[in-house]
Amino acid sequence: MTRSIVVRVMWGPRPEPLEQCALRLRDCFSRLAELGAIFSEWFERRNTPIPGRAVPWSDLAVLRRLLEKGIHYTDIPRAPIPDLGYLMGLWNGNHRSDGADIQVSCGGYSKYVGNRAVLTVSDLEGGFPPIDLIWRSLAALVDAWAPDSGEAFQLIPKDEDFDELHCAGYTLKPIILRENVQVRALGRGTLWFDEAAYERFV
Repeated sequence: MTRSIVVRVMWGPRPEPLEQCALRLRDCFSRLAELGAIFSEWFERRNTPIPGRAVPWSDLAVLRRLLEKGIHYTDIPRAPIPDLGYLMGLWNGNHRSDGADIQVSCGGYSKYVGNRAVLTVSDLEGGFPPIDLIWRSLAALVDAWAPDSGEAFQLIPKDEDFDELHCAGYTLKPIILRENVQVRALGRGTLWFDEAAYERFV
């Protein structure tokens, strides 16, 4: 069974115009592309294992159109809901090993809906994503989106539900140092990595 790890960052209401969201999105893709080929190409999603159209993520005009397609609307009459921001999702075309998927909700300022960027990474060439990739992926999302918090975890099956086994995170709050936990300052907060937790699901 393909295993994957989820890397996500979250932030509260932040009204940002389309252009600013597109710039952050391009920065996000640029930072991820530096981490390896798995993040170098992105495609539109389809309801089949076959990738959709390639998305040239360095083109701001393309990213603006992509975000505009994710504007939320009321039903009747059909009208945009600006305080919910923009929503987009892409994948790298690999649905088994070496797979990656990214979902972004940004520019929202409703107190009922948060903003987030979620990166899901599947098995890399049959192995689990290494420590360095998890650490640097989380750092890339933090640098691009300036979130309030972040985390990296594996979903562990438990009966009919799942538990989240966390191995890394980002926080603006003071962190209590524990054995096997590495930390480093990043942006406005602190990035941490728990090697012992990671070793439990390698």
